[in-house]
Amino acid sequence: MPDLSRAIAIVGTRRADDDGLQFARELARDLAQHSCVIVSGGADGIDRAAHEGAMEGGGKTVAVLGSGLWDPFPKSHVHLFERIAANGALISERDNLEAPKAGYFLARNRLIAAVGILTVVVQAPVRSGSLNTASHAKALSKPVFAVPWGPYEGRGEGCALLIKAGAKICTSLRDVLSVAPFGAGRPRAKALHDNQKPSDFLDLDGDEQLVWSTLGRKAIHLDDISRKAELPVARVQKSILMLLLKRLLVDRGGGRYSRAS
Repeated sequence: MPDLSRAIAIVGTRRADDDGLQFARELARDLAQHSCVIVSGGADGIDRAAHEGAMEGGGKTVAVLGSGLWDPFPKSHVHLFERIAANGALISERDNLEAPKAGYFLARNRLIAAVGILTVVVQAPVRSGSLNTASHAKALSKPVFAVPWGPYEGRGEGCALLIKAGAKICTSLRDVLSVAPFGAGRPRAKALHDNQKPSDFLDLDGDEQLVWSTLGRKAIHLDDISRKAELPVARVQKSILMLLLKRLLVDRGGGRYSRAS
């Protein structure tokens, strides 16, 4: 088992959208680079993104299963489970050959909450097992974080309920690391401070600086970048190419781009 003194539970809906998956993956990756172990349930959606993000960040991850270790569910994740076992652990309270059952997944949620020193809910509708995990964390007097989503986004209604009930808001790595146990933690990779700009460490021209400043972690289409930066599309395309070469941007496909971590 990896050291769980800095274990963070990241959970959410199986039916997450692209933004939710991207947020979970990047948050897990960033936390892994700060020596945190990522705990989740091995399911589709947010769980999978969290596990994969942790391994992308060179860290450890733990999957708590709702079945026996010799019959893990979902079966489509067999290769993911092999990677998790090689980069952390698979754990279960069930007998090795026990098949998954609906009630087992709710039961295992208390273990996810118990293993993590805090729980982050990324995306969750009103009826979601992730809210069950959050309730167990709260019962254990452990911090609960929720990522806010748009007021008309059904996948985020559960997060809104958690925030109304007193959960902390999570919009970035910094929110999670603000909790007391992380006070002395040191990252393995140097992060960019809010008051730093790319021009502080890279030679960017005026157009590149403008384009970079319009972007965030959420992917934006080329046309929207052009409008926000008040630059012709051709100049934006040239700047995007240079920023991609400098690894400051990520191509999300479909003409959409976001800042690199």
